[in-house]
Amino acid sequence: MVATRNWQLTGLGNGRFALDCFLSPVQIQEAGGLWRDINPSLRALGGGLWGPTDTPYHLEIDRDGGRKFFPDKGDRGKYVSLPGLALFRGLPRTIAGNTITLRGSFFDIVTRAENTRVKLSIIFRSAPPFTTLSFPVDTVGLALGQLLGRSNLVDAKREEPH
Repeated sequence: MVATRNWQLTGLGNGRFALDCFLSPVQIQEAGGLWRDINPSLRALGGGLWGPTDTPYHLEIDRDGGRKFFPDKGDRGKYVSLPGLALFRGLPRTIAGNTITLRGSFFDIVTRAENTRVKLSIIFRSAPPFTTLSFPVDTVGLALGQLLGRSNLVDAKREEPH
């Protein structure tokens, strides 16, 4: 795993320093031991893929909305894959900062890279005409419990459904 820390020490000059503490990690450690800021801003990775600039995880988002999430960016042998579906192909997309939005006729699919996690939201403009939504998910090198332990389902009011 990539080492992270939730504090940052900044030199202010004249022998003074500012110590800022955060609730979640804000820096990652390079192989040589130096610390640098986490940067979840998205950038082109080549081959039509997009991913975060510098995070403790690795993420690849393709043109058709497919995603591969590697919890440890140094271990490409363990990942979760959510393939792009025919429903997503050709949808207009916007990329702004750390967010990619695919716009459908009655929904948006929003993928947001954060400092230590990836958030996937499906936002319906009105109540959908179905009660179940299923997506194929492939895991490689990860047990289902590891995947579910990192997942969270909430409704539009940000409450967990009963």
